[in-house]
Amino acid sequence: MRAAKDQADQNSACAFWPTGAVMVKDDKIIGAGANSGDLHFHCGRMEHHCPTGTGYEHCQALRNSLCHAEAACVNNALTNNHETTDADIYLFGHWWCCQSCWDIMIKAGVRNVYLPENAYLFFTRDKRLEVLEALKRNAEPTREDIQWEEGQGAKVKGQK
Repeated sequence: MRAAKDQADQNSACAFWPTGAVMVKDDKIIGAGANSGDLHFHCGRMEHHCPTGTGYEHCQALRNSLCHAEAACVNNALTNNHETTDADIYLFGHWWCCQSCWDIMIKAGVRNVYLPENAYLFFTRDKRLEVLEALKRNAEPTREDIQWEEGQGAKVKGQK
């Protein structure tokens, strides 16, 4: 799970919902990915109150599901000629996968998807809105302004 978190922290294009994934088979990481695109600090999906897994036409970074961490992870493994059947995916930054990512993972033969314990509590819209509001108070936010607090979820540095 640490490697999936590292993908989210280092490679995600979404400042509000950084998500990373790694694919593991036979105890080896064979694929890795993060939600991709250009880094943005404006979230059209949140402003339009889009339910999870929908409204990507409002997202400046993720125009389609192929930019999602899970899809990028599968694509990375396949591009590097790894056999993905019966591999597991570790997902950090979200509490579940959208249908198009499920379809990609099923086609690739992924066996299981693992999330951090209590992901449904930490990766919520309310937590992300707190981060969004705190970022808006910064004149020029950067990726480094966002941090993960164990047991609390995403926060802006210095936020209590």
